[in-house]
Amino acid sequence: MEEDKGQISNFNEASLKMERIHELQRMLNRLRVNLLAVDIETGQNNYQIFIQCLHSLYSEVRSKCSDKEKKQGNGWRDGIANMIEFVPIIKTYWKETREGKQLMSRVDNPSWIKLRDYLFNFEDFIRDMLEEHGMSAPNQEMEALWD
Repeated sequence: MEEDKGQISNFNEASLKMERIHELQRMLNRLRVNLLAVDIETGQNNYQIFIQCLHSLYSEVRSKCSDKEKKQGNGWRDGIANMIEFVPIIKTYWKETREGKQLMSRVDNPSWIKLRDYLFNFEDFIRDMLEEHGMSAPNQEMEALWD
């Protein structure tokens, strides 16, 4: 009996992929306004959601990347995970008040600046990869390809 190899689908996911990319970029732009704010819906800091969006955006372009580009992108992604795990952005401490001890929190500025810059550099890398692999809006040099 011959093996059933299935059928080739006529469905093209490109338009859905472009919609996901557009939505993720829109979210990144919105979150960038105040990365330290807490999102009411999720209870997370905007930078945490920003990181999730970056990972999702990187996943969208990763399959098109060369091995060298994947190694670079994975390095950025892993670097963020290490920073989050080993360099806390929000530090908590106990403070004596009239009502007793209260748990307080504050932003560790040097850690925050380091993470923020790293996130923006990873975002730049991803946007460069999207453009490099034809997954962003065409620029003037690419206009001829769209005719």
